[in-house]
Amino acid sequence: MTLSAYAFGGMMSTWNINQTEEFQDWFDDADKALQNDTVEHVELLKCFGPNLKRPYADTLKGSELTNLKELRFNSGDKVVRVFFIFDPDRNAVLLIGGDKAGSGDKTFYDTMIDKSEKIYCRYLEKRKKEIEKEQKRLEEKTKMSSKKGKKK
Repeated sequence: MTLSAYAFGGMMSTWNINQTEEFQDWFDDADKALQNDTVEHVELLKCFGPNLKRPYADTLKGSELTNLKELRFNSGDKVVRVFFIFDPDRNAVLLIGGDKAGSGDKTFYDTMIDKSEKIYCRYLEKRKKEIEKEQKRLEEKTKMSSKKGKKK
């Protein structure tokens, strides 16, 4: 998902948002109202990036990931949290969503933080493989260009 730009001091900035399969599954299972509310809050994240603060977003405590965050909003009778993080390329990564209503804060956060850490680890492994594949492709292209230059 490519983010829209926002103006800051006359400059245009863009925040990219990636999403995991786990997030997409949660989103697809959500009712239309929850989907609309989620999109609305993701748009805020697109506009403000890591500068988005309470009451819309907050950094989580108790995670091995120092910058694990949550989007915070209500949708109908649901108390929704969408867990996200900024990857090394400064893309926001939507990891997973959930309804914490009635689950008890400690249980909900312990479960969701554990899931988020595992999902992010898989995300990073996948990105690493994509980067290695692209590097290999570029190296091959460079070798081919170099060989063509020597033949002339």
